[in-house]
This record gives sequence, structure tokens and C-alpha cells, in this order.
Amino acid sequence: MSLTSDFLRGSIGPGFDTEAMAAALEALDRQVFDPLTKGFPPAHAPLALGDIANHNWNLLAGDLTAPVAVMRKSALEHNARWMRHLLDKFGLQLAPHAKTTMTPHLWAQQAAHGCWGLTVATVQQAEVAAAFGCRNVLIANQVTGRSQVRGIVELNHAHAALEIYVLVDSVAGLKALSDDVAAAKTEHPVNVLLEFGFKGGRTGCRTLEEVSQLLDELPSHQGRLRLAGMAGYEGQIVQPNGTEDGPRVEAYFDQFAEAVQLADRRNAFLTDEVILTAGGSSYYDIVGRRLGQIELRKQTVKILRSGCYVTHDCGTYVEHLEQMKQRDPAVAKDLGLLEPALFVCCLVQSVPEPGLALLTMGKRDVGFDIHLPQPVWRHRARATPQPEPTPKDWKITKLNDQHAYLSVPANADIAVGDLLCCGISHPCTTFDRWRLIYVVDDGWTSLGAVATFF
Repeated sequence: MSLTSDFLRGSIGPGFDTEAMAAALEALDRQVFDPLTKGFPPAHAPLALGDIANHNWNLLAGDLTAPVAVMRKSALEHNARWMRHLLDKFGLQLAPHAKTTMTPHLWAQQAAHGCWGLTVATVQQAEVAAAFGCRNVLIANQVTGRSQVRGIVELNHAHAALEIYVLVDSVAGLKALSDDVAAAKTEHPVNVLLEFGFKGGRTGCRTLEEVSQLLDELPSHQGRLRLAGMAGYEGQIVQPNGTEDGPRVEAYFDQFAEAVQLADRRNAFLTDEVILTAGGSSYYDIVGRRLGQIELRKQTVKILRSGCYVTHDCGTYVEHLEQMKQRDPAVAKDLGLLEPALFVCCLVQSVPEPGLALLTMGKRDVGFDIHLPQPVWRHRARATPQPEPTPKDWKITKLNDQHAYLSVPANADIAVGDLLCCGISHPCTTFDRWRLIYVVDDGWTSLGAVATFF
């Protein structure tokens, strides 16, 4: 069974055109890759993406060039079930942030687990999502610039069933969007979600007064824009101690709920269903509970936008789940743990002095914006039939463009040619370094490969 047919198995969510998605993935499987693509074996003849599975390349046998990015299929499947359980528990829908992976094969797996649609950050990403069959696209960002707005309008013209939603957070932004929609000469109003933020955060209205001003302005733009719901992003609310996070995030959702109720009282929502959406990756328990508590006169669709859950990591999101365990042990126990799925594997290329090894992996290969990668296991073909955990005192301390500095004890048993598998932190900034990523079984044999669209 190909990765395409395997990932598409399940109950495809309502926001996808199944036939269009399958056709686009099958066309992608026919795309040819060769050694000009990082991660493809040197000197090997070109292969169609869908044919890579037929070669049974094994990481431990040295069939895959290093550095190489791989995803464990069993972990991907576990994480999909974990998210489905969370959604069912809180009565939520999912529009996973597609910019995390920009990998249509993974979007197919998410669609097959019933997600509502996809979240993106840019119009270009919306183009990719629509090309691969997504028909509910939430652009969780302010769309500015006439060409960008024209892109939204043309996407709607190209796909009759497509629903695109964009964010607004100021009267100035609302007017600019309305003017650009008018310039595009479309008969279909653009769906907007009012974004509610917090002081010191990213985008979003800071106060209820700002929300009220936007609601006052909206009626003068009917025919161009229609308010379809409200969006929030709580992920940047962080404190050192996980037990202290709750009250601050709860206070944010108190205001978020007030803003939603204000719009509801003023009959500002013009769609049959009202979308209420928040991020969720850092505070699954709080977001799930608080979105579920909001009641409106109209039917609501409550949407989580988490994206990183699909591969999880060995760093920042491990910390977030530990904080949830401290806040709400019952929910954490019920949900269980996510599993890291994405790894970057490399070789020891030099041991120039005691206590230091240089690896064939650097900033061009792995994210480093939050935490540095960490070695998970080591394999030596002649000495260790199976991978063995790396000692806890082996630490990557620095990255150059193409090198990682591994600190080890002066007497460490490490040699040139050792294979190291490294866990990553924050998947978003590792996916974008790879055009080709292998999906492997638990024996590290390739089941095929997937392509990204960054």
C-alpha cells in the first residue's frame, strides 16, 4: 500500500474534496526526485516520489544519506489518535496549522481523521492547501496588499466550494481589506474573523473597546466583508512555572468570551455558523475547556488550530505537556503522551579533541530557534546491532551552517562514522529545511517519502 492510499484511509473531514486531494497526491507521487534534492541518495538514478517505497532503504544499513530527516509512521498514527481523542473529549473541531509541515501527505492523514479544514499563515500556503483538495481554509493572519487580496478572490473563483477566512484586528486593517476586495471586483464577500489578542502579544485587538470600534465599522462594508466569527492566539502567554500559566490564560479567555458575547448581542455575525478558534498547542486543556463553555444564539463551530502535535518533538512541546500535567493531572492522564515522530539523523565526521565531536548536521538541517537538537540514540553498524540510547551527558552545544558541536566526556566511546539520531524542538523550523522527508517503520526502513512545499 502506498503512503497516499494509506494516509487517505479513514473518514475524510467535511472541509476537503476527497477526489481532488487523491488526484493531487497521486500526481505528486509521480514527481521525480534525484540527487539534486537534499536527502536523496547520491549517484542514485532519479525516482518518482511514489516509487521510493519499493527500494526498502534502511537507515541503519547506511542506505540513506546523512544528514537525513525521517518520520516514524507509528508515532504519526499515535499522535493522530491522541488528537482525535482530545477533540472528542472537548467537543472541538480541528483545522491544523498546515504551515507547520507544508506536507500534503500529512494533511491527507489529518483529513482522514476528520479535521474541519486547514489553517495557513499566507495566501501562498492557501494556494497549496486548495490545490490539494482543502475547501475550508483559515488564514490565521492579517491579509494585506492588493495582490494578496486578489489571490483570495481568484482562489474563490477557481474553487466554487472553497471557503476562506481571514483575520482583522483594526479599523485601519478592515478598511484596507475592504478597499482591496472592492478593487478585485468580486460579487462574493470575504469571510473575516475578528482577532482578539492581549497586551504585549502578537496581532489582535487589545481591548474590548477596540472590538467595539471594529463592530461599529463593519456594517459599512457589507457586500465586501462579512463577520464569520472570532479568533484568538494564547500561545505566547508563558511563565516559568507551569502551575502559574493557568490563571493568565484563563484571564485571556475571560476577555475573549466577553468579546464574542459583545458581537453576538449586536448581531454582528452574518454567517449561519459562527467560528470560534484558538491555537491550543501550549494549553490543550484550557483552550478545550474554555472554548466549550462559550454559548451563542447561533450555531458555533469551535476550532483548535494546533499543528505541531502531528510530529510532536523532544523539546518545547514536551515541556508544554508537562505543564499541562501539573495544571490538570486528570486530563493529562486521560489524554496520555504524544510521541516524537520527526528526527534528523547524522554522522560523526570528526573527533578533533577529547570531549568534542563534530556532526554532519547544522543550521541548514534542523531548527534551533527554541532549543538545540538533542541526540536520542547512536548506532554503530559493526558494534551495535540495534540503536542504543545516547548517554544523558552528550549534548549538542552549538550549530554552524553544516556542523553540530557535540559535547561528550573526554573518555567517551565515540568514533568517526557513528550514526546519531537527533530529536528536534519546535517542528515548524525543521520541516522547512527539507524538500524530501522519509517515513520509516520502527526498524527504520523507509516506507516511502513525502514532499514539502515551502
